[in-house]
Amino acid sequence: MMNHLLNEEQFPAGFLPAWFEARHRQALEQAGQLPEPSRRMESWRFGTPGNESLENFEAAPPVAPEALASIIREHASMPDAIRIVYANGLPVSIPEELPEGLAVMDLEDFVLQYPDAARKHLETAPETLGSEKLAALNTALQHNGLVIMADREISRPLEIFHFISGDNVAVFPATLVIAETGSRLHILERHVSADHGSQFCGALQQHHLSSASSVKYALVQELNSRSRAVELCHIMADDSAEMEHLVSHPGAAWARQETVCLLNGDSANVRLLSASHLKENKELDQRTYQKHLYRGASSNLLYVNVLDDEASSIFSGMILVEEGAHDTSAYQSNRNLILSPRAEANSIPGLEILADRVQCSHGSATSSISPEEIFYLLSRGIPEQTARRMIAQGFLKHALDQFSDETIRTAVESIILP
Repeated sequence: MMNHLLNEEQFPAGFLPAWFEARHRQALEQAGQLPEPSRRMESWRFGTPGNESLENFEAAPPVAPEALASIIREHASMPDAIRIVYANGLPVSIPEELPEGLAVMDLEDFVLQYPDAARKHLETAPETLGSEKLAALNTALQHNGLVIMADREISRPLEIFHFISGDNVAVFPATLVIAETGSRLHILERHVSADHGSQFCGALQQHHLSSASSVKYALVQELNSRSRAVELCHIMADDSAEMEHLVSHPGAAWARQETVCLLNGDSANVRLLSASHLKENKELDQRTYQKHLYRGASSNLLYVNVLDDEASSIFSGMILVEEGAHDTSAYQSNRNLILSPRAEANSIPGLEILADRVQCSHGSATSSISPEEIFYLLSRGIPEQTARRMIAQGFLKHALDQFSDETIRTAVESIILP
């Protein structure tokens, strides 16, 4: 796996704290020692682990900021947003004037300016669901990650762009969101191909929500159809924290999404949403873990896919209610709409309960468009192709409408709805 990137010499020693440099050395060693994933592993059941290989990719070179001006204007979806731009893993534009209570910075600046907070949030490795080797590689190359911190309500949304440019290049975006007690954040993150080269995006997002904080976050993966993506997400929610997490994968020939949610406090509340329209021969592999550690917390997952042509999807989710996590509410639903007889959906929901007085359910449903639905719309003068598109849009909107931030939801709909 891209062994030529596992080189300590690219980051000079002595510039950053010893614990941070040790973290990178340990990640380098771990990435080199971990085995490649295999379909024999339960965490890759039905998946295609060979797509995670980086053998034919090189490190992406820097991109001149002026080369991105037109593409930024083309993709900007929220005019009033605080816009942050990275290209090939390096910062291009981080605003200096920010609302009071909000800090946005590159990871190295965070480690130097906030050493105690950095150590608290970075020393513990995030859980993964099969992509441990790639997560270690991301950590080893994470010097230019993005850190967002808030200690109060931030009314303006943030729009994060990670552009990838070049052919046979790999980029490893990292985003760390820290919501302090009582804070409020609204974030749209987009991973976008800037050209038609073959690209690999191995991204990691970490969300740390302190007591009574709230984060509404959406991620849209928009790589071109020659590219591949792995999106690793780790959420930690403390007492009474609230998280709405929406993902969509309209791009990339193959994408894997791993989402681990740890409910670490009483009355924490997390909603996990996904809506994707897959066409041609695209594959989307999603693995989730809702882990309840304390009483009174709730989590609700709804992942929906529309599959056309020869597209395929894999969903494997687990809810774990630990001992003592009484009065838990946890739900999980995967729904798939099949538009083609050649499309395929695989679903493996799971549930393990070790506590009392819980309300939990899990399940999946896969169906096609019924002739009655098409007939109803045809009888009202709507062409068949338009009718099918309307039904697909309505199916996806059922999940999108669960995301309560209207500004971000509208932006996501403009990107992903067919």
